[in-house]
Amino acid sequence: MKVGNFSGVTIEKASAKTFYKNYEFEVIDLPGTYSLDGYSEEEKITRHFLNQNDYDVIVNVLDATNLERNLILSVELLSLNKKMLLALNMCDEAKKEG
Repeated sequence: MKVGNFSGVTIEKASAKTFYKNYEFEVIDLPGTYSLDGYSEEEKITRHFLNQNDYDVIVNVLDATNLERNLILSVELLSLNKKMLLALNMCDEAKKEG
């Protein structure tokens, strides 16, 4: 799998399991997308997983330098009626931009 921070690079899901206090956790990293309505391969994989699988929580990582675009996806994810944690990434870059 090749990972990158631009469109079309990360197009498959990755997963890892870990244990904490006798509980098993599986973290699944889905391809990055800005919408659940799109038709790119990344969007199809992400939309299919979110609609067809059982999971406990969504960790939605937002790019602080482009919140408006990222919040569109956040609103779409809220419609899934799942618990969601929002995490801001790139805060240092956003601070530099003002």
